[in-house]
Amino acid sequence: MEQTELKKMYLDDRFNWWYLSRQRIINNYVKRHYCKDSNIRILDLASACGANADFFSKYGKVIGTDISPESFKFSKMRSSSLLVQGDAHNLPFVNNSFDLVLGIDCLEHFENDTEAICQVYRLLKSGGRFVVTVPAYMQLWSMHDEAFHHLRRYTASRIRKIFVANGFTVEFCTYWTFSLLPLLYVFRKVRRHLRCNDNVQSDFFTKLPALIEKGLSLVQYLEYVPIKYGLPFPCGVNIFCVAIKK
Repeated sequence: MEQTELKKMYLDDRFNWWYLSRQRIINNYVKRHYCKDSNIRILDLASACGANADFFSKYGKVIGTDISPESFKFSKMRSSSLLVQGDAHNLPFVNNSFDLVLGIDCLEHFENDTEAICQVYRLLKSGGRFVVTVPAYMQLWSMHDEAFHHLRRYTASRIRKIFVANGFTVEFCTYWTFSLLPLLYVFRKVRRHLRCNDNVQSDFFTKLPALIEKGLSLVQYLEYVPIKYGLPFPCGVNIFCVAIKK
């Protein structure tokens, strides 16, 4: 991703309403299946600035991996987890060595997402879980994706098919940010139409009044409740999926 985006992520990913909403959904699922201090081995795939490695270390030993040296600079300032530089298409770990892999908004960055998923399958122990979030719908493609160096956006059916085709069983899959889908679609189309220079920036650079941010947080919490109880949404801006190695 652009270096300005990496710095923005480092400053925001523990406070921004969207990051916190994503973390809440993932944590609800993880804590349902793993106790704190359960000593499981966790791989944080494409760990970026290290916020997820830091947060989920309460469940076991986390190893963060990323191909970007710049990401490691930020991760080292935040997380005490072991960091290993590596390519997701050829991960430097032995077979059957992890109980849980976190793939938080990373598959869309990989040239060959299927190859990366196969690597995760190789690394997981039998019964291990791959927890994934990805952006949804190519119709939402915008300068936000360009700033983050995304290669694609997904549908829930596509992500399910990729997992099943590579030996996984899909345990749960849902869209999220459901209620904001129409608003975000219009916002991104208008923003692209008004774009007047080559300065590519993500949506996170759009300053919102504090009251609106609180409102967005509340909307996201209301969406979290049905997901918490296993009720999927039919569409949304993002996708949350959990796959199990057979």
